[in-house]
Amino acid sequence: MPDASTSVPAPIDPAARVTLLDALRGFALFGVCLGNLLTFSFWGSPGTEGLAPRHVLPTDHAAEFLIHALVDGKFYSIFSLLFGLGFALQLGRRDDQVTALSTYRRRLWILAAIGFVHLLAWFGDILLFYALMGLVL
Repeated sequence: MPDASTSVPAPIDPAARVTLLDALRGFALFGVCLGNLLTFSFWGSPGTEGLAPRHVLPTDHAAEFLIHALVDGKFYSIFSLLFGLGFALQLGRRDDQVTALSTYRRRLWILAAIGFVHLLAWFGDILLFYALMGLVL
C-alpha cells in the first residue's frame, strides 16, 4: 500500500476550496478578457487601415487610455498573484516537500508546453511566461 505522502495528488475536496480565491480568479480572468477586447478587435493591425476608424469620437482616446491604465496591468497583476498563490497552496498541502516540488515542476513543464503551443497560435500568450517564471522561482 503506498504511503500517504507519496500517493498521487488528488483533487481537493470541494468543501476545502477557498471560494474567495475562485471568485477573485474569475474576476481577474474577466478583466483580462476585457483588456484583450481591443486587441481582439484587430484595430491597428496591418491591413486594417481601410476598415472602420479606430478613434471616431473624442472620447475614444480617453477610453483607450483608461483601458490601458486601469485594466491591462491591474488584472494581469491580480491573475499573476493568484497563479502563484494557487501553487503555494498546492505546495503547502503536501507533507513531503520533495514530492511536492517534483509535482510543482512537472505541472509547470506541462503548462510551458501548453503555453508554447498557444504562443504559436497567438502572440499574446502568457502561459509560457508564467511557467518559465515559476521554474525560476
